[in-house]
Amino acid sequence: MDLLNADHNTSAKLPLLKSADQYLAWRTRVADKCWALTGHDLADVTDKECVAALKTAGDEKEAAKRDCWVSKCWLIITSSLHDDLLLKLTVKRGLIQSLMAEINAALQINSAEEIQPLRLELYGATMQKDGNADLQTYIAYLMQRQKKLAAHGKPVEDEEMISIFLKGLHPVYQPLQVHFAIPGTLPKRFDQVVDIVRRYSATPAAAVELAKLKSGGVSQNMFNMTPQQTAKKPLCRMFASKGACRFGTNCKFLHTTTPRESDGPAAQDGVHSATTKVMSPLSVASASVNLQHFHPLFLLFWHRASLTK
Repeated sequence: MDLLNADHNTSAKLPLLKSADQYLAWRTRVADKCWALTGHDLADVTDKECVAALKTAGDEKEAAKRDCWVSKCWLIITSSLHDDLLLKLTVKRGLIQSLMAEINAALQINSAEEIQPLRLELYGATMQKDGNADLQTYIAYLMQRQKKLAAHGKPVEDEEMISIFLKGLHPVYQPLQVHFAIPGTLPKRFDQVVDIVRRYSATPAAAVELAKLKSGGVSQNMFNMTPQQTAKKPLCRMFASKGACRFGTNCKFLHTTTPRESDGPAAQDGVHSATTKVMSPLSVASASVNLQHFHPLFLLFWHRASLTK
């Protein structure tokens, strides 16, 4: 097949060039298309050769015999540039060598402008804000910015990526963060840390909490109970007097051995028992309470108090 007479439709439309990380692939595609349509290799084309070719084509009176390879290559190049990049070019038409050099220079300027925002996005990333509380989305967000910075000649080392990654994890992963704080437990490669975090996410406890986040529920790891949150909760007098409650953690009243003065008669409605008698360790044991859960000093105080009654 005659390359000079090749159909323009034999090659697919080129993707638009916008950033420096796309330049190498874009230049290869453009060079291939120009060679397929004109037989000229852009890597060897000079401005002097372009000027001579344009003059020869202009002197040819018969349109069928004109070799317009310069204009064809020029159109291929400029039609594959993003508008923002195309408007920054000032080179004279027909000088392909100068055009390619100016495109590269314009991308380097854009690259310098993009580095700082990329770094800010990377260092400020969190799983909740940028990953929508999804681990894989968060990992992809970080790796995308790492690759862009590497394309701009500003790579982020694995040690730095590990620190950024762990810092931005959801509080569900706090036990894992504490584990990695132990000297000698933190892997040196980013992909190894990611693999460990993924396996931790598959554990039953973590999977339940992560499922709550994705379903719109509230994870118990998101908020810590404060005195202000428990101040209005009525006391469980059964637990306060006996040290145990048959409802356990499902009890709707506050479990504490120290009654509060603010709890008047109204706060005692619905309590399990009105018994206020101090029980001896023996009677506590008969109430099916495991003594090993109590501090020894607390048991000693309790025993002495029972003797004085």
